[in-house]
Amino acid sequence: METAALLREAGAEVKLRIDLGTEHITTDEACATATELLTTAAAHVSGRRV
Repeated sequence: METAALLREAGAEVKLRIDLGTEHITTDEACATATELLTTAAAHVSGRRV
């Protein structure tokens, strides 16, 4: 939550989700979300639309 607050203060749009019982597990949903984020960021840097 602290990291999310710092990112918001820096101007980032933050979606925070905490799933109980998955503290040390990378879920399929987390992987899919990371893939979407990285794809969007790469497209932005290269000037392409996703």
